[in-house]
Amino acid sequence: MLGLQAGDPEQIGPYLLLGRLGQGGIGLVFLGQSADGRPVAVKVIRPDLAADSELRARFRREVTAAQQVSGPFTAEVIGADAAGPQPWLALAYVAGPSLAEIVAEYGPLPVSSLTALAAGLAAGLCATQAAGLAHGALKPANVLLAPDGPRITDFGYSPEFVYPEQAEDGEPGPSGDVFRLGLVLAFAATGDPSFSTSALPVPGSRLAHGSPDLDRVPAELRSLVERCLAEDPGKRPAPADILAETGPARPGPGWLPSSITGGTAGFRPAPPQLTRPRALPTAPQVAAQVSATRPELLVTPASVRPGAGASQAAVASAKPFASRALRTASAVAAAVAVAGALIVVILVGHSGHPQAASRPAHPAPAHRPAAVPAHLAAWSAGQRVDRARAFASLSCPAAGFCLAVDSGGNVYAYAGGRWSGPRHLASGPLTSISCATVGFCAAIGPHGLGFVYTDGTWSAPSELAGADGNPADLRSVSCPVTGRCLAAGKWDAYTYSAGRWATGQQVQQVQQSYTFASLSCPAAGSCLAVDSGGNVYAYTGGRWSGPRHLAGGPLTSISCATVGFCAATGANGTGYVYTDGRWSAPSQLTDADGNPANLRSVSCPVTGQCLAAGKGDVYTYSAGRWARGHQIQKVSTFTSISCPGTTFCMAADAEGNMYTYSAS
Repeated sequence: MLGLQAGDPEQIGPYLLLGRLGQGGIGLVFLGQSADGRPVAVKVIRPDLAADSELRARFRREVTAAQQVSGPFTAEVIGADAAGPQPWLALAYVAGPSLAEIVAEYGPLPVSSLTALAAGLAAGLCATQAAGLAHGALKPANVLLAPDGPRITDFGYSPEFVYPEQAEDGEPGPSGDVFRLGLVLAFAATGDPSFSTSALPVPGSRLAHGSPDLDRVPAELRSLVERCLAEDPGKRPAPADILAETGPARPGPGWLPSSITGGTAGFRPAPPQLTRPRALPTAPQVAAQVSATRPELLVTPASVRPGAGASQAAVASAKPFASRALRTASAVAAAVAVAGALIVVILVGHSGHPQAASRPAHPAPAHRPAAVPAHLAAWSAGQRVDRARAFASLSCPAAGFCLAVDSGGNVYAYAGGRWSGPRHLASGPLTSISCATVGFCAAIGPHGLGFVYTDGTWSAPSELAGADGNPADLRSVSCPVTGRCLAAGKWDAYTYSAGRWATGQQVQQVQQSYTFASLSCPAAGSCLAVDSGGNVYAYTGGRWSGPRHLAGGPLTSISCATVGFCAATGANGTGYVYTDGRWSAPSQLTDADGNPANLRSVSCPVTGQCLAAGKGDVYTYSAGRWARGHQIQKVSTFTSISCPGTTFCMAADAEGNMYTYSAS
């Protein structure tokens, strides 16, 4: 890794830049550090190209694609600004070298590691295809070997990996991703460079039409690799079929042999010689910068009065993973895998959200290095936000940035470690807000008003009408990607796309004695909604399913980390988890005093991990079970909680207070 060069920015968005990780044709990738010390990889478009409208559009598609795909085997998006003067994208730093580097240095992987690699890559492709996308550039350089399993990075079409049907029509798709997976496995199993990118530059190569030599692939995996490389796309296994064959994707620590992990020197997010001499900016300094560049987010200087007790943050130290010191520069660049070609989103046909009925299995929850916050010491004391009334909803699309709405029709922004004053939107209460990114959000109210935040500006109110022509009674909104939202109220659903709200669509199966309470859309065109009668509904392919009855009482909230993992909660203290096509039996949650939980809101940042809130307690779900409540406050009742990742959460209460969890 290189230090910052002359002309490099010292800070992008909220991130202090420490050095260069890589450079591509259209931009640079920097090692950055968040205000709480978290290492991130920040991709920045070159200033001389930032005015190119076509390139900006491609970059927006890249950001949208990366934000749609989530799971333990893909790189997590931390933040982005595709509309600013210098567009950027921040990804979680992956402390591991690429598969290409490991095989080049240590040779082929053993069978146990190959099996774990196949499962992890298949799980990543399941998440990709569940979002309606094809990856388009799966290759050894785009597979990072982290301590707990592989990570897929860098969406985009790469002509270096050619599969048979692409040689004919040039159009990549989901079956092409499976072909590439076969090539990656063959390379990892043999070390043969003919299965690597440089050997396949043009259509007509021996792998475009022909039978690859797989004699050196271990017998345990040879049949799988052969089927992945079938010339007929219809004969290739689906990613879910690969998972069924390899077993669940649960590599965990020790999935690589000690001959690899033990023979390497640790990666570190910021080598000491490259650490910047000045201190990280303080929260007011970051807030001042946000105010100067995005004044609409900080409408007035915030007046935040901390409650009794000092704010405490749990800071987790990252465990480094291996590579030789002499390979550090190239391996760190591979860790972000975005210094090369820009992403081109490849939309594919996908049925959307899974129904309650059986379907091909998605990957089971996998081990994650960071745990969902659970401890009282990790949460701040309540902060009274200036002039805020009862908070109704909040949404945090990235660590360190949130928007919240209250019962007075106001919206508040959290950036740089503090809350803004109120921005008045509606004359009546606002009930829900959802942010796909820091640059796109939607807010709604019970009187049929919808507001959209795009590139720094709130829209004028749109008056939504139900299928019967009456004003919409809006209760919940979810925006999975920039420019797309779904709102629900009473028994109607309302879509936002192409810059406008559509007339409500009556969900015929909703009994009109019940009303929608909450919905969550983990991907465009895929949503789940719950109602006051204890039912859940699936939205996929533009159509709603019938009700699936879960609870004897009302359900209050639902959150989906991916189309394959969701959680729903009820006011009577029951929690339900959707995994691999099935809803769990109800779990009875109890608060810190042993009483039934009164659950109001749930947020699931990643597969297998959720945080719910009700009254003054928070409840964690991890390792397949719900934990007993941890009391955070006794002042009021929690109304909303939002966790964009496993290291940052925000919770709001009915008295205008905010509570923050932050850990690196």
